[in-house]
Amino acid sequence: MPVDQTWRHLGDQLVRRRVQLDPAYRTRRGFVAATRAASSDAWYRVITSLELGERDNYTRETIAAAEAAYRLQPGSIRSYLETGAPLQFLDDDADAPARPQQPPRYDDPVLQYLWDTPDPGLTESQREALVQVYLALTGAAARGGASAAPDPPAPARTA
Repeated sequence: MPVDQTWRHLGDQLVRRRVQLDPAYRTRRGFVAATRAASSDAWYRVITSLELGERDNYTRETIAAAEAAYRLQPGSIRSYLETGAPLQFLDDDADAPARPQQPPRYDDPVLQYLWDTPDPGLTESQREALVQVYLALTGAAARGGASAAPDPPAPARTA
């Protein structure tokens, strides 16, 4: 059953709000890490579904958590969906989500790109597999390439 266009428009609004909160949140992963440390895989799927307008069957608790994460007034999402009223933002920054204080997960820009790629069709396990393949290939390259011959055995010692 197709999702109402209103949910898709809401998703567009939420993406704009995420980036408005902090340009570092241009990727969902950074936003998810800053707004929900526990169970981040499940939260990432919820945020992705909300921003892409994939579902319309969220619990009240999930909507409330999303409003808190996006720094929206409580009830703002329901009001938007029911009446088309603009999303209402919280004004104070006292309770704003903590911005990531740690450096990126990877110093290697290729690894960071693999991790942060905004491809909604890429599952968590596929993303981890890509990272592992890249690490294996670059590790092999650091040792002289995957096709390099192994070191010859050390000569036997005679007494």
